[in-house]
Order: sequence, then structure tokens, then C-alpha cells
Amino acid sequence: MPDNMPTPLFEVNLGTGAVPFRPTTAKEVVDFLDTEQAAWSWAFESEPMTQSGIDTPNQFHLQLKQLRRLANQFVNDPAGVRDQMVGALTQAYSPQPGQPRLIASASEGGAFVFSIRESMGNMVAAGAMAPLAIRPSSTSVPAVQLGVLAGTAHLLGINPKTSAAVKKAFEGTRTKLETAFSTYDSRFTQLHNEGANLINYQIRRGKALARLALRKQKKLGHALSVQMTDAVADLKAVEAAYREQMALRAPVEYWRSKASAHEGKAKRQQKWASIYGVTATVILLIGLSCLAYYALKAATPVVIGGQPYTAPTAVFFILATIGVVASTIAFWVGRIFVRLYLSELHLGMDARERETMVQTYLALIAEQAMEGTDDRHIVLSSLFRPTADGIVKEEGPQDPSLAGVLARVLDGGPKRP
Repeated sequence: MPDNMPTPLFEVNLGTGAVPFRPTTAKEVVDFLDTEQAAWSWAFESEPMTQSGIDTPNQFHLQLKQLRRLANQFVNDPAGVRDQMVGALTQAYSPQPGQPRLIASASEGGAFVFSIRESMGNMVAAGAMAPLAIRPSSTSVPAVQLGVLAGTAHLLGINPKTSAAVKKAFEGTRTKLETAFSTYDSRFTQLHNEGANLINYQIRRGKALARLALRKQKKLGHALSVQMTDAVADLKAVEAAYREQMALRAPVEYWRSKASAHEGKAKRQQKWASIYGVTATVILLIGLSCLAYYALKAATPVVIGGQPYTAPTAVFFILATIGVVASTIAFWVGRIFVRLYLSELHLGMDARERETMVQTYLALIAEQAMEGTDDRHIVLSSLFRPTADGIVKEEGPQDPSLAGVLARVLDGGPKRP
């Protein structure tokens, strides 16, 4: 392009046979649309618009008017409306395949429609516009139907020069077909013979394969019979294990709940024993301190009438007895709390052991590791032994002190092993 030529604002393809539209000013866009409206004005008259039975002229008229209004806006605001103007023109004259379009008067399609109009009139030309514009063409008007056929033929490339080319192509195709038929006939005979030989071979091969399959079927049937016998035995073993597992599920749940209950009680007893130990120790220390204070006060001589007097010995014995009895009761109550805690702890441990034994026994049953009757007897005798009461027995030597004697008296006498 020479340097003195103005730069186009944009470029739009107007269809086959038309020079692309490259306006350099917004005024050229307005002039182009005015030219198109003038070229197609015959299609906007009352006869094609209302009597043709198709909507193509009306759609042309409306779309050109919309483009003309947008062109006026483009003149007033070239930068702001440029992209919208380019998109509208592209959508109208160069849409996607199969989409409705406008026919440019300078395009090959436009020239064809104008030639139809000159030779056959507006109604036929209006019908030719429909297929070229990719728009509906259903109509009952004969002239319009003729135009639709003409437009469709033009789209398919059919024209007066087409018949000779078709005849020549047909003759060439017929010659090729005759040659190909002769070749295929000889080839068919060859393939027929080869197919017959192949069929005979496949029949012989099929008989041999049938005999081989029969032998393999017998071997497979024997193997399947052995596998079925083993599978039935395994299923019976699984059924027995399942029944035993279901029978022992209730003991597992029972011992689990018992263990949880005893463990909860053991925690509570431990808490109360700790609280009692701290409280009783503090109270006992305070009480013994008070008794010691009164004992020291009683031991101090008191002068009455010039003669010193001291408290009788019985007072000290009474104070000592009170201290011993209080200490004994406190220790005895503490021992009860500790024994209750240990009892619940032992019962919880015993329940957990039984639960673990049952689960281990079930696992051994599932793994088929408990085949012998003696093994089952040992496990079941340990599992279902009598339940302990959890009471902690006196196993150490008896306390010879006065506090120990009083504790045993209050506890119901000495325990024998």
C-alpha cells in the first residue's frame, strides 16, 4: 500500500466475488449502507414484502435499517462505536457457516439475484434471496418457489454449463466402473475358491478343537469338583466359626460393659478416697493439736492457796484415749475407701481380661488355630471361671499396735487366711 493511502478503519468480507469492504472514514460506512439499501429497495416494496410468503425481504429491510442507525452513531463516536460497528457488519455479511446473512449487492450472490430479477421479476428474485441468505423458504407462491429452486441450484453450483460437464464425468465414471467390475469379477472368483478352501480347513480345525475342548472340559470338571468340595468344607468351617462367634458376642458385650462400669466406679472411689485422705489428715492434725494443747495446759501446775496442783492422771488418759480412738476411726474409714477402690479396680481388670480372652479366642477360631478339643477346653475353662467378688483380703501380718487392734475390732474381728 502506498504511503499516501489512508489506513482503513477495519476490513469486512462481503462474500464470494466481492472486494472486501475497507472504509477509511465513518462516512464511507454510511455511504456503503445507503448504496445497499438503494440496491435492494425493490425487495422492500409491498409485493415481495407481503405477497411472497417468505420473511427474507422483511429481515433484509430491518437489518439494513439497524446497521444504518449504528452507522450514524459511528459517525458521531468513531472510537467508542468502532468495535460494535465491526461486529455488526461481520455478523451481517460474514457470519459463521449455517447462520443467516445479508447478500452484498457487489457479491456473486447479489449479481445472481439481480440477473433473476431482470429475467423473471421481483417475486422470483425474492425467492432466490432466501437460500442465498440462509433463511426459511417455505412458501406456496409458485413464482417464489421457482426463485427458491434457482437460488438453491446456484448454491450447489448448478448452471447451464453444468450438464455437459456432468455428462463427461458420467461417461468417465461408467468406463471406470466397467473396468473395475471386470477386475472385481475375477477377484470374486479367486476369493470364492479361497473361501471354500478356508471353510473346509476351518471345519477340520473345528472338529479338532472340539475334541481338544472335550478333553479339557473333563479335566476342568474334575478340578472344579475338587474345588467345590474344598469350598464347601471352607464354608462349613466359616459357618461354624460364625455360629461360635455369634454365640460369644453376648459375653464380649457383657464383659465390656462390666469393665466400663467397674472402671468408672474405681475412678469415683479413687477420687473420694483422695478427698477423704486429705480432709481426714487435716482434721486429724487439727484435733491432735488441740488435744496436745489441752494436755500441756493440764500438765502445768496451778497454785491454789500457796499449794501447787496438777491435773489428775486420768485426764491425760482420757485425752490419749480420745486421740487414739479418733485416729483409729479415721484410718479405718480410709481403709474402707481404699479397699472399695481396689475392689472395683480388680473387678474392672478381671472383666477386661475376660473380654480380651474372648476376642482372642474368636480370632483363633477365625484363623482355624483352635482345631483340638483340648485347646478349646483350656481356653473355655479359663474364660468361664467363677467371677471374683473383688474384695481385697487381709494377707499381711496383723498389726499388734493399739490402733491396729481397735481397727480389727471395729472391722469385725481378725481375718483368717
